[in-house]
Amino acid sequence: MKKFLPLLFLLFFQLSIKIVIAQEFAPIGATWYYNYREGQIPDYGYVKIEAISDTFLGGKILRKLDIKHFSPWNGSFD
Repeated sequence: MKKFLPLLFLLFFQLSIKIVIAQEFAPIGATWYYNYREGQIPDYGYVKIEAISDTFLGGKILRKLDIKHFSPWNGSFD
């Protein structure tokens, strides 16, 4: 049993590291759609958000998101 204890500890450590490391936020090409409805006069449509590229700002690597609004009354607008 004492021979397997270090191996068991190492296995547990490896698994805990994998769990702690989060997955990447918004991989390039990821797309989200959100419906909306607002106002007294029913204005409705949806918002499309798409991750299009990486950008570097203030020493940090950030994700550039393209946001478009779609409405049956106004068509597509940003």
